[in-house]
Amino acid sequence: MGSCPANFGVNTVQAQRSGIATFDPAAGPKGIGARLGTELAVTHYWTLHASAGYTKLLGDAAQSPIIRTPDRYDAQLGLTRSIDLNWK
Repeated sequence: MGSCPANFGVNTVQAQRSGIATFDPAAGPKGIGARLGTELAVTHYWTLHASAGYTKLLGDAAQSPIIRTPDRYDAQLGLTRSIDLNWK
């Protein structure tokens, strides 16, 4: 089983428990999107990462009964610390 049925499908047990109709999506492209990100060196050891993205679900993924809208927006923010292991 690929990710499309796992993420967007509704099997018989799930349909009975939720009242949503069964749905068996076909394999194929799930969406298309874009992401923009940046990194900022705060100090020699610390770096701040930020990104934002948009994805438009396509095909069976967009038609799934568990999807309210095919438009997906997300944002990520992270902080990393570099370490020097001094391996020579």
